[in-house]
Amino acid sequence: MKGPNVEAVERGSVDASGRAGAEWASAAIVGLAALVALGALARHGTGYFTVTRWAVSVGLGVAGARMIKSGKAVLAIGFAVGALLFNPIAPFFFARGTWRVLDVSAAVALLAAAGAIMRKGPE
Repeated sequence: MKGPNVEAVERGSVDASGRAGAEWASAAIVGLAALVALGALARHGTGYFTVTRWAVSVGLGVAGARMIKSGKAVLAIGFAVGALLFNPIAPFFFARGTWRVLDVSAAVALLAAAGAIMRKGPE
């Protein structure tokens, strides 16, 4: 009888390096960041928006790194620009309406990236 890890490798659902686990973790981080970005559409105190900046910038950074690994440099640059806009260390300040557009745009991009990570993963 083979162990569960050997069977998973043989099925192709995970490689010997544990790649499926890394893809799942990356997709979870990116997906959670998308949910936080959508949550910013509601009225909150400034503390939530600080959390949003951290979560979305990290999510966009993870998505960008996954795009680099899969050879999609142009997408990675787009995610890097988004991470720069949301960065909490040297923040940009925009009107509420502009942030709403940025929050929705980031959420859509992050959800698409999470789906792509789970569907294909880096090659």
